[in-house]
Amino acid sequence: MARSTIYTLYMLVIIILTIGVPLTLYYGSNDRTAGFLGAILSFGILASYAFYANLLNRRN
Repeated sequence: MARSTIYTLYMLVIIILTIGVPLTLYYGSNDRTAGFLGAILSFGILASYAFYANLLNRRN
């Protein structure tokens, strides 16, 4: 894949997860499963920063 394609897919995933985490936590605040899912999604956002940097073979 080209760098621009990887970047576009990465940004789409980040946007979806950034919107999805607060919605999951808001609508599922009384449900333990939704809170757990929100925690997993937020960890996924943080892990994606390291994965994306490795994918492009660059370091910040």
